[in-house]
Amino acid sequence: MLLVFRGVTAADDPVIVVLGDSLSAGYQLPAEAAWPYLLENHLREQGFNFRVINAGISGDTTAGGLTRVPVLLSKYHPSWLVVELGANDGLRGLSLQQAEQNLAQIIELGQAAGSEVLLVGMRVPLNFGPRYSDSFRKMYLQLAEQYSVALMPFLFVSIYDKPDHFLPDLLHPNRQGQRVLMVDVYNSLVENGLLSTTISASSTNKLTTN
Repeated sequence: MLLVFRGVTAADDPVIVVLGDSLSAGYQLPAEAAWPYLLENHLREQGFNFRVINAGISGDTTAGGLTRVPVLLSKYHPSWLVVELGANDGLRGLSLQQAEQNLAQIIELGQAAGSEVLLVGMRVPLNFGPRYSDSFRKMYLQLAEQYSVALMPFLFVSIYDKPDHFLPDLLHPNRQGQRVLMVDVYNSLVENGLLSTTISASSTNKLTTN
């Protein structure tokens, strides 16, 4: 299910589209607990009127994202396209070559539509084998370099070692974990020039993950 979150927005507000899977959709959580929803609220609290469209679908793969992205780009004309996909490809042991090709095409479509792209990396457990795990991690680095797009290397960078930030399955973030993801994605967007107005260090430092 596609979740579209909107607060009090105007049609001409700049748009961020989040193309993702269950990690963005907010698996087993209320819609308002997912990090894209929290991101829009936080941006507005900071005085930046962005619309955040949560196109996260649980279970989606890079192939699914590739089929969906043309309609999203045409409908919303996003200033930024956040691509959070690949985890399900990895967990299912799908071809990394195909996943990389799918992500490359998503990036190309986003750039052709005039969107800035933030590529969000994921990792797979080491029990998939060191070769597969390492190749999976490097896939995002190589794509970001090839297409000169912004990269958040690991979505779970701040929570991977905090089991209390996950649901009992230890795969999907809970409410607390979603809040941390929002902060980390926000900081990645700011660092890569999301906002035309410079964010002062003091205001950035006010962000907390508590």
